[in-house]
Amino acid sequence: MKKILLGLTLAFSLAFTSHVLADEEIKLNIDNKAIESDVAPQIIDGRTMVPVRAIFEGVGATVDWNADTKTITGSMNGINVVMTLDSSIATVNGKEITMDCAPVISEGRTLAPARYVAEAFGCSVNWDNENKTVNITTPLFKAETTTAETTAETTTETTTAATTETTTNPMYNYSTYYAPGTYAVGTDMPAGEYVVFANPDKIGYLYKYAKDGNVSTTTGKRHLYSKNFDYCDVIKLDTGNYLDLSNAYAIPSADVEKLDATHNGTFRAGKDIKSGHLTFKLNPSSTVGYVNIGTPDAANKDRTIVYLTPDDDSVTVNVTAGMYIKIFACDVLDEKLSAIYTYAPVSIETSSTDNTYNFEDITPSVKNTIDEYLTTLVNEMEPKAMKGTKYTANYANKITDSWTSMAKTSADRKYASLAKELYTHIRTYAYNTKGDVAYSAVISMNSQQISGADYRDILKYEKEYITRTVSSFKSGTSYADLEEAVKHMAYYRYDVPRLTGTKVS
Repeated sequence: MKKILLGLTLAFSLAFTSHVLADEEIKLNIDNKAIESDVAPQIIDGRTMVPVRAIFEGVGATVDWNADTKTITGSMNGINVVMTLDSSIATVNGKEITMDCAPVISEGRTLAPARYVAEAFGCSVNWDNENKTVNITTPLFKAETTTAETTAETTTETTTAATTETTTNPMYNYSTYYAPGTYAVGTDMPAGEYVVFANPDKIGYLYKYAKDGNVSTTTGKRHLYSKNFDYCDVIKLDTGNYLDLSNAYAIPSADVEKLDATHNGTFRAGKDIKSGHLTFKLNPSSTVGYVNIGTPDAANKDRTIVYLTPDDDSVTVNVTAGMYIKIFACDVLDEKLSAIYTYAPVSIETSSTDNTYNFEDITPSVKNTIDEYLTTLVNEMEPKAMKGTKYTANYANKITDSWTSMAKTSADRKYASLAKELYTHIRTYAYNTKGDVAYSAVISMNSQQISGADYRDILKYEKEYITRTVSSFKSGTSYADLEEAVKHMAYYRYDVPRLTGTKVS
């Protein structure tokens, strides 16, 4: 259900009181929300061990594990935390700190002191001894006043903290919102319409489902829909639904006056965008655009869905108030063809990798080998080859492992790691795109029939977009440049629905 961020299962230890009994159930809360995970928190040698996957997903950070250097790197909002197995020295944005214990391997899992990680990201951590609960509070939340006798009561309605931090996170503008986690609609949050914002510099993800039983289990889930987005989406929730949010925050729609339609996202006609005859035109910065117009939760067959390319770069639609419009890389023009909104990608804040690794230390032969492979990967991405060996996970892992093996410096390994991310986005796009039907006379795409020639045209321009991104990666002169290229590819992969064409004739 959630996007897995880790290639290695990690767990973090919190140096709390040592008298907690090993057989007592220990709970984890992030921002007053109970966090469920496949590995329960436990006491090992007097330390409370908490699964890192739950922490990182809960606070919005990502993690990278380097098996060669035995280093763990966590990144969020420009903060880079690096720890090394068996070393009590960690770095935060390149500055050394001394921890009270070193990360270790225990029963096949990497354990590290979570307090240093949480506090490095601006989170607070406390231990509720009476309820045997680890409580982590992120900077987005206003910590509630507590007494020495902490209770198990929590609330799902939270308020933002007063802060002087400069941030693009829209949560600082709203007093009521729902943070990453799982919610039962009608119990944890009211039914109604919500605007869901992606965490800045992240891909937001929402998963809507219905089922019977305990919301914390996976038994009996009935999938309704899932969405990825880099700015916002709009969702309607009914009592009995369940909502899972990852790297995303939900705000009651009535509280959101107007959304910024210069970005990729879903917008409300009559509120965010005027109703009437509107023209959606492909922005020159992209070789493919996308428009999806319809009422909330309408089936694809009842929607206006258009892919735009340089050959067919605009569409005019009579949009009525109450409709919802999903846009990717499009300018919006009124009936006089005057621009109302001009597309501007969400600004990408790259991490401080350049403070940790020296870009100039990348070995030219290593870089050339990786760059040449990425070039070949894209050049050979023709419709009939999209399910070829190069685009399978097993083959990709062998290639990227060879990149790591040839690395001579830590800078090489970081370059290989970023190239692997780029490779992953490209091959996943290719393998999930049904290019093999592109040579049919007629195909059905999103419940609408188009010609195979039109399908091939879309695939051609998607390939051009990806080629541009790879070129930006290869010509980068800093890790920030590389990270920006990788994130643009990630946003593209998730923002434009995959072309799930099927053969008609």
